[in-house]
Amino acid sequence: MTQTQTPEKRLIQAGRKTRDALQAIRDLVRGERKKDLRNRTFEQLDIAVEKATDGLIEISSVFEEVLRQDTPYVSTAGSGDVEDLRALQSSLAEMKLEREELIENLQEAQQQLQKYADDLQTLYTKEREKRAELAEAYTRLQEADSLKADFLNTINHELSSPLVPIDLSLQIVEKGELDTDQSSNLSNAQLMLTQYKRQLDGIIKYAGLVSKTHVLVPKEFELAPMVEDTLEPLILLARGRRVTITLDVDDEITIIKADSDLLGRALYELVHNGVKFNKQGGYVKVKSYQELNSIVFQIEDDGAGIPDAVMSRFGQDFNQIVEAVRRGVEGLGLGLALANYVASAHNGQLTAQHGEKQGTIVQLRIPHNGAT
Repeated sequence: MTQTQTPEKRLIQAGRKTRDALQAIRDLVRGERKKDLRNRTFEQLDIAVEKATDGLIEISSVFEEVLRQDTPYVSTAGSGDVEDLRALQSSLAEMKLEREELIENLQEAQQQLQKYADDLQTLYTKEREKRAELAEAYTRLQEADSLKADFLNTINHELSSPLVPIDLSLQIVEKGELDTDQSSNLSNAQLMLTQYKRQLDGIIKYAGLVSKTHVLVPKEFELAPMVEDTLEPLILLARGRRVTITLDVDDEITIIKADSDLLGRALYELVHNGVKFNKQGGYVKVKSYQELNSIVFQIEDDGAGIPDAVMSRFGQDFNQIVEAVRRGVEGLGLGLALANYVASAHNGQLTAQHGEKQGTIVQLRIPHNGAT
């Protein structure tokens, strides 16, 4: 037969069940609050569990006082029951301390998350402002490029118009009887006219690249003949200025794919600068070779070189103007700018550095298969 439990024993067991139930609820609420710190429902549940815990502690405290009094229940309640009750009371007190610590940690976490949210909002605001500034700057840059291209097109039109009658006049004179001096002067005039046309053609191509109207036409061609044809008029120019041009084309490079017209123009401008800014008795070494997946055109001269202040702006538009005036050299500085645009159009790169003793070493590097 099952022995009837005393009221004290039953109350202790009920307290334990209540404690276990509250602990299970507490663990569940803690887990859910960690998942969603902003959910107020779990916060209210946690408060309710705390109140229930406080009530159970109070009940156990009162019951302990009753057991200590001189009542009929004292004879039926053993010392073990009192110890169990005290253990229950201690366990509930520990639960309360743990909950208070948890709430404090959650509050700190909420404050930290709020700080992170404020920081992210600040960063987002700054990024949005920067995007707006960049968009405005890009618009201004596009407008400046458009104005620059229109300006260059106007210059080209105004300067090329007089060339037609001059060219016709030279052709008429060439058909007549000329002595040696006249023939020599005519050849020089035709050479100067050819160079002048090249410069104007460079302006046209430059304007097209700047305004994004020039369409890149990559195709396969033989490298050595292109280089030789490009440098032929410059060799004559260099000879007149007593500057030596040497050419070294890698025999292993035969066929490449690129816009041969633009590439030849860029090479012409770079070598022309090496001649133009050189001295009598100077040299310009032109070398092409393959490096990994790129074709490199290297132009080395022993001329005046590029000042450090100008080197930092290498390849920028009209970069030569001030230095040209100081040194008495003709040109608007479009050659380097054109070469730089040609390199970019082919997904390549144009770089420069000082020579070992003097002069400049310029490298035009493009992918072996041209632009993609």
